[in-house]
Amino acid sequence: MQGICKKRADSEKYGGLEEREGKMEYYFVRVVGEGAFSKVYLARTGTGRLCACKVSAEKEMLKKEADLLGELYHPLFPAYLDYEEQGGKGMLAMEYIRGENMARMLMRRRGFCAEQTLRFAAELADGLRYLHHRQPAVLYRDLKPENVMVCQDGHLKLIDLGCACRLGEEKSCMAGTVGFAPPEQLKMGRAAGIYSDVYGLGRTVQSMLGERERDVKEKNTYHKRLKRLMDGCLCEDPGQRFPDMIGVMGALMGKRAKEKDVICEKNIWESHYKNACSLPPI
Repeated sequence: MQGICKKRADSEKYGGLEEREGKMEYYFVRVVGEGAFSKVYLARTGTGRLCACKVSAEKEMLKKEADLLGELYHPLFPAYLDYEEQGGKGMLAMEYIRGENMARMLMRRRGFCAEQTLRFAAELADGLRYLHHRQPAVLYRDLKPENVMVCQDGHLKLIDLGCACRLGEEKSCMAGTVGFAPPEQLKMGRAAGIYSDVYGLGRTVQSMLGERERDVKEKNTYHKRLKRLMDGCLCEDPGQRFPDMIGVMGALMGKRAKEKDVICEKNIWESHYKNACSLPPI
């Protein structure tokens, strides 16, 4: 990968990646995120386009994430741009998302209202349904507010596919975040499944509501749907949860859903995602 920095002297500061001829240029601006095994930079290409660059010494892990992201075409996920390796590190370049991390947003508010929470939950559920309907199915395995971006138009993007895996690829592997991951993901020898992402969605919805979670006991239609959603997502026993995102969408719509009833990614591209999604006041 060429030109991660404008000057070679800056290469150590910005991920240890130097210029190389014949590749796209990337100029790092600042760090915008940091995890246990990687850093994410706001970067600019040689043509002036802004992008996000994830840099990690765990090349095999990052390459797996890049390969998966490159296969996805759904508005919930950032667009893949490039993957390169150099100097013992890998770099995944992807769409830069203009918006705010949901976890930071929730630190400032009591939580989202029921109507907005339902709208956000529907967007997440549709994107997860898209993953689960791939062949083989893809499990996200790390749904939490920290991995959700609220864009400037009010819609969501789900970032960081570092924990994602294809169904059957990792039959017994601890993954996810305590407090959001289901029991079967946090104990060795227990297999994750589509029902695991169902649980993660329920926990994330709980966090979206924040202090407003107590309001789901009210006799409001939106609150009833949210209560049904969480009741069907947060069972300790995977067999007692909604089996898939079709069941989740049914709870969100207030009825038993069938495959033909739920929003598909084509419809989202052509209608829902063309319209701005305003955040209601807290």
